[in-house]
Amino acid sequence: MAIVSDVSWLYKYKKEKQLGKFKTEYFASIAHDLRTPIHTLMRINSIFEASANLQEKQLLKVSDSSCKLLLATIDDVFDLSKIELNQF
Repeated sequence: MAIVSDVSWLYKYKKEKQLGKFKTEYFASIAHDLRTPIHTLMRINSIFEASANLQEKQLLKVSDSSCKLLLATIDDVFDLSKIELNQF
């Protein structure tokens, strides 16, 4: 008597694991690619702040704090991606 085992679950598991890895690598890549333009905006803010009047300085501070908040969020996503890839 021959025993036939259904190994389709193994194939499905490996495929889901591979898709999860691709998703994690994608988020890590996106997080890295988003940081560069945000740092550029922060640098531009600091350049403009030197010659800005009071109202402009207030607006630049709002812009700068928004950039910092966005960077922190992106860093959190990047950290989660590293944890999922066991690189933390």
